[in-house]
Amino acid sequence: ALEKLVKGSMRALPQLGQARACERASLALHAVRASVNSAACTDKIALSTKFNVKNVDSDMRSTRAVCRDFENSEIAYGQLTEWQLLHSFAVVYIAQIPLISRHGPKVYSVARTIPVMRTIADYLVRNLFFAHFVGGEDLLSTQRRLAQIDMTDSGTVARQTYRVIPIFDYAAESTDTGGNTSKLTEKRFDLTAQTLIKTIVHAASQRTRDVEQNSARACYACVKISGLGRFALLEKLGRVLECEKSLRIEKARSLLIAEEQSELDRIIQRLNNICEAARTYDVPLLIDAEHLQIQGAIDTLAASMFRFNTSDTVTVFATVQMYLKSGAERFEALLAHARHAGVKSGIKLVRGAYLNHERTQAMRLGLACPVHDSIDDTHRSFDRSVQRAIELVRDGQLAVVIATHNADSIAKAVAAMEIAKLSPNHTDIVFAQLLGMADCLTRSLAMAGFHSAKYVPFGPLYDAMPYLMRRLEENTDILGGCRRDLVLLKSELKRRTLLAVSLQQR
Repeated sequence: ALEKLVKGSMRALPQLGQARACERASLALHAVRASVNSAACTDKIALSTKFNVKNVDSDMRSTRAVCRDFENSEIAYGQLTEWQLLHSFAVVYIAQIPLISRHGPKVYSVARTIPVMRTIADYLVRNLFFAHFVGGEDLLSTQRRLAQIDMTDSGTVARQTYRVIPIFDYAAESTDTGGNTSKLTEKRFDLTAQTLIKTIVHAASQRTRDVEQNSARACYACVKISGLGRFALLEKLGRVLECEKSLRIEKARSLLIAEEQSELDRIIQRLNNICEAARTYDVPLLIDAEHLQIQGAIDTLAASMFRFNTSDTVTVFATVQMYLKSGAERFEALLAHARHAGVKSGIKLVRGAYLNHERTQAMRLGLACPVHDSIDDTHRSFDRSVQRAIELVRDGQLAVVIATHNADSIAKAVAAMEIAKLSPNHTDIVFAQLLGMADCLTRSLAMAGFHSAKYVPFGPLYDAMPYLMRRLEENTDILGGCRRDLVLLKSELKRRTLLAVSLQQR
């Protein structure tokens, strides 16, 4: 019915000429079909937008303008020195080599067991992958990396007007899947919590300034629950919660032994202190998703921290991995929990970072694979959830962080925002990418006026190794996106070479 309506409108515009009318019809139909497909995926998306031919045409032109900048190498890397550009090219080129991405982490692990090789391996990793994908060993060292992606260009975009928002993440997480707690591990968990609180204080001091709106926006902080408690306990808690199909932690706690209950209470207290600091300093806090083995516990703890949100503002964000077949269900469960509590939801949407692990784990245990069967299914799941999220933002029920390196998904999200009549600088929608990847997407969005963020992990080399290994071993989809970065880096090198030759000839 909507298609017939738009086609009828096209026939009523003969003064535009056949070519122009066809262009308008194509753009309008594209918008209509995208919305209809989204509605078919979930009965909770209301198609309340009345399509106006003129407005749709204007909106699609704006979307095309943003997407064109995604291929602009000068926007992505124009701020880098020649040395930085060559270093980035070398790292990205090495990262996308299949042999390196598949076997590099294993070779590094073996090399670290040999004293002489350990020094060489650490040197190479520190000066290549660590220097590119990690902000630094401490918060102060992250400032140099952030300066490389800030909007410092001359022209209409000024640093104080549009600046990429940092999401500071202390790269500490548990890799121990068993064992009992001890004073040593508890001390390490307490130290991680203290570091995260310091991170929040630092994030509050690095507020981004929006001159046009005469307002300041705090940077974000990030926390991994596995850095605050024992993996085996979180796994046991997650199994109980998955069976109960509930985000209520009280009943699950009652099924633990007394020692485990005390341990869980300490985890909750650490997380509570971190969330309290985030609310005090007005710093949005993202609770990261992790392995599916402990994701049930993480979702429940994140939902319990929604109490730090209000009906108008969001302090705590949960994360939903849309490569999981249960992703949409988890999304709705978190939304329902926030509605029941009478607060606004905060959700970060990602595709997921543990693809190989989840498939291997399911195969080892003889279980059905929990992730989607194809990458196209994952794309559809992510895009549908983004559509749903934007509808909820329009209704004032949600704040969302759209974390993706997929240019098509970003284009669809931008189009959905325009159709929903949401301004690019809407405070409840933030786009985010990882440090060292997809700089063109980050900077193009910032230049277009969207809230654009970079996930900035930091910490000692040893603590950051799980994160670095995932960049090589787990994120095959993201490393596929590195090919786009590689093309843009080549383009920028070529542009500068031709420019230098031209100047010399003059």
